[in-house]
Amino acid sequence: MDVTLISLEIGITLTGIIILLADLWTPSENKARLGWIAIGGLIAVFCYNFNTFDQAAAAINGYSKDGLAVYFQGFFVMAAILVILLTISYAPRVKSGISELYALICFALAGMCFAAGANSFTMLFVAVELITISLYVLTS
Repeated sequence: MDVTLISLEIGITLTGIIILLADLWTPSENKARLGWIAIGGLIAVFCYNFNTFDQAAAAINGYSKDGLAVYFQGFFVMAAILVILLTISYAPRVKSGISELYALICFALAGMCFAAGANSFTMLFVAVELITISLYVLTS
């Protein structure tokens, strides 16, 4: 299995985990700055995404990375950056849970990126479940 095919999704997931871990040691008055960490991680992932744009289509079981998948992954990352930018102004009004918001956006984004490269119904189902579980938690 070629791990470089899913390195974008790994980077997005690691960004969410880093946000959750940084929340443990961040004082409550500085929690709004975690959004900038999320944006920085997603911008790094977005820049890495364009390095893979010119590579030939590659596939592993249920997942393919071609130009169309890379395009939509970049689109989803830019949309997530925009959503996080819009929530940063809301962060000071939230008493707790702002880091979970940023992490769940990253985890839903990982599901969207998996869905963009899904090559089988099984992979598409797993990707949609990752998206919906994150969105269910966000709505509660």
